[in-house]
Amino acid sequence: MRGKGLPQFFAQHGIAALAYDKRGYGASTGTIIGATVEDMAGDAAAGVRYLQTRRDIDPSKVGVWAISQGGWMAPVVAATTPQVAFMILHAAPAVSPRLQGRMELVNTWPGLGFSDEQIKKGIEYQNLYFDAMNNDEAYDQALAIYNQSKAGGMPWVWNPGTKDQLRAQWTRPNVDFDPVPFLEKVHCPVLAFFGGRDVLVPPDGNVPRLEAALKKAGNKDVTIKVLPGVNHLFQYPGMGSYGYQTSGKTPPGYYDVMMEWLKKRINSR
Repeated sequence: MRGKGLPQFFAQHGIAALAYDKRGYGASTGTIIGATVEDMAGDAAAGVRYLQTRRDIDPSKVGVWAISQGGWMAPVVAATTPQVAFMILHAAPAVSPRLQGRMELVNTWPGLGFSDEQIKKGIEYQNLYFDAMNNDEAYDQALAIYNQSKAGGMPWVWNPGTKDQLRAQWTRPNVDFDPVPFLEKVHCPVLAFFGGRDVLVPPDGNVPRLEAALKKAGNKDVTIKVLPGVNHLFQYPGMGSYGYQTSGKTPPGYYDVMMEWLKKRINSR
């Protein structure tokens, strides 16, 4: 259950929820192109402030829920918005988009038959690809490597696209955004879920950084759950490698754990 199903799920348990389309998606205006993590966090923070003004909402019990990309924004909201009551994270990266991309590459390429040397070259090319989002020289180098790969011998090189296409990605202004300085300022209760078979945000590369940052914040109410056998969608993988295909089955008790944790912190029945 994700997206539009979650507000109904929370409502069934007596908890109000505000869901919105991010910039340029659904009924939302604007565009995500060129928006920084802080810009997008500002959109979510506006929602928090709005809920805190409603007469039918207790302003001291408004928190944030985030998954995947939203995991970069939620700590910004929690660290910079007054009276955020809790933060629930799902597959939230504790590293920059550059490092998260490297983790995905390292986790998936061995199963695609690439050698250690090819993976090493792939990491180098990926770094160049990210640099090319903001640097003309790096773009020219990446394009030259891609054109050379057409002759064979470098099957791991992907097309960087045109300069305009590459720089239209949301990643451009955020490629080296580090969530840790914001996590180090999060004092509200935190519940974080990770999937044991998540190749995009693997627990081993993210949980230690999350724990260390929240410890530095002096946060005493942190619960981290790694769910064995589930993928980035928090479902058991279906057919295919690395969990990109999904069975649609969620681990038993997953939603119960989240709701029990949440109700204890907002004193909801």
